[in-house]
Amino acid sequence: MKIAAALAIGAFLSALLIGVAIYRSGLLIVDVQNKINGNRIYVPVPMLLVNVVAAMNVRPLQNVQRNMQPLHNINLKAAFDAISDCPNTTFVEVENAHTTLLIAKKGGHLTIHAESEKDRVNIRVPIASAQKAIAKLSAEL
Repeated sequence: MKIAAALAIGAFLSALLIGVAIYRSGLLIVDVQNKINGNRIYVPVPMLLVNVVAAMNVRPLQNVQRNMQPLHNINLKAAFDAISDCPNTTFVEVENAHTTLLIAKKGGHLTIHAESEKDRVNIRVPIASAQKAIAKLSAEL
């Protein structure tokens, strides 16, 4: 009985610690909706997972790193540092009769909203966690 209680407490504390780590690292949210048929894809990705995978030298990341090669001269970390340091603001806002695009900083997140007559896309990226992932990926270049 005592062993079962100890295991239960251990499992609870482990889940609590993992939950806190995920909460602190934030979620990358990708929300895509087809406005015509109502189909929706909602993907919350824990940035903790993104950072763990970015820190690993795994084969799928080699393609990501290869694709980042043209960006090698662009300091993405500096760009995210600048975004992190600036106040909440709108970076890009384009609107016409058929489409809308909005890229902004809101709190600690970079938000992207794109909408057309057919689709609506919302993406929310935690800036601090993205900085860590970019630093890990660019270190491998």
